[in-house]
Amino acid sequence: MLHAYARWLEYERGLATSAIEMRLAAARTLLASWLGDETACVARLRRLSVDDVEDVFLCYHDRGGGQAAQRSLQAGLRLFLRFCATQRWVSPDLAAAVPSMRSYRLSTVPRGVFEADVATLVAELSSPSPSTMRDRAIVLLLVTYGVRRAQVAALRLRDFDWRTRRVTFPAHKGGRAVLHVLTPAVAEALAEYLRQRPPECEVEHVFLRARAPHVGISPGIVTAVVAKLFEAAKIESRPRGPHALRHAFAMRILAARKPFKTVADLLGHRSLSSVAVYAKVDVQRLLEAPLPWPEVLR
Repeated sequence: MLHAYARWLEYERGLATSAIEMRLAAARTLLASWLGDETACVARLRRLSVDDVEDVFLCYHDRGGGQAAQRSLQAGLRLFLRFCATQRWVSPDLAAAVPSMRSYRLSTVPRGVFEADVATLVAELSSPSPSTMRDRAIVLLLVTYGVRRAQVAALRLRDFDWRTRRVTFPAHKGGRAVLHVLTPAVAEALAEYLRQRPPECEVEHVFLRARAPHVGISPGIVTAVVAKLFEAAKIESRPRGPHALRHAFAMRILAARKPFKTVADLLGHRSLSSVAVYAKVDVQRLLEAPLPWPEVLR
């Protein structure tokens, strides 16, 4: 069933391999929750009801699933039911029973890593071995400049100007390229890593896969590097990915009393509205904003 679903996603929907893998993972989760001990997949699907569809979301919500994950589950469930309808296993109307997951702009609060946890992460890589030099350089870039994981993965050798000690991170997600000064710690970590790269390697990417073929890394590898470091440092705080380090960077800049225009420039955003959500966590300025509350007359 999953094999047929994968072929349908590729040839009928035109999805990329990474998107197909994500939809298959959602389908496995759905089938596991619906089937239980049953082995007759099609027979169980024919008995699906609207209540079964809604129960998936209720169970996921009770386990503490976030909004982004719920929206991903929603898209995966609706697509899987459409595929099942083409096979005449379920009613064509069942996909419409998937509940909508509404989200509102600026309705959430940025969740970054505490500064103490950031210091612990950096300390964990204070004595790098040849096998961890790449990971140390990746984490220092994320912590020092607050860039996205895709920007780190996309770095090329030409993005560095070693004479002026500057690095240019490519634009991403409609933003703009960001120019930063290389700090001594970052420059040293990058130089140590680049020295131990295979001399015959002619790939323009800065960060390469540890195993052959030595091609440029993907953003997923950056996430895996950060997750592995969190585990090694025994840090329990959530979230624990590269984007949490980006949020921590933005909050660090705000704590230094920098204007929001500076925050937007350093994060590569074109609009101030993109960083407006950080106003919610700028506690010091929030305390200065309220007007005096009149005394209550008894």
